[in-house]
Amino acid sequence: MTPMRWVVLITALLLLCFLFFNMWYRSIHATVWAEEREITQAAAEAAQLVEIDHVDKHVWNATTWVVQGRDSEDNPLLVWMTDDAVEVTNAADGVTQETLRAQLAADNPDMDIIRIMPGRLDGQKAWEVYYRIDGSPTRYFYRFYRFDNGQLITTYNLPNRFAGSIHEDSE
Repeated sequence: MTPMRWVVLITALLLLCFLFFNMWYRSIHATVWAEEREITQAAAEAAQLVEIDHVDKHVWNATTWVVQGRDSEDNPLLVWMTDDAVEVTNAADGVTQETLRAQLAADNPDMDIIRIMPGRLDGQKAWEVYYRIDGSPTRYFYRFYRFDNGQLITTYNLPNRFAGSIHEDSE
């Protein structure tokens, strides 16, 4: 075979691999994307949202979808959706993610925030903060803050799987 045929053959194989990977990826995510579209449409109808800014799926005690968007008067709203209820909240009625992040950075400078997302804890609207504190070993935590006033609800310390294998040297 000539070098040009090798180039065409390799290009065709790479293109075929890319197409199969793309089809596989889309088939895996199709149900998630369909569920998100359904939730987005239901939230838009429930709160008359004209713009959707962000959609979060929070799973803790129960699954809660939180859709952040704006209504026709450009008011920022949050739509909290569970299997049995839909609740619309004005974003101004709660602590914003940015305010909570700034408060945490000021109170705990060694806290490395990985994610902040809205959700529910024991039926109560909350901000979930997932963070780590570097050290030996690095520790990971979940903290929940009330959505309405930013007050701490609880903290969960995740166990470190390497904690039992680290020994301090005695001098």
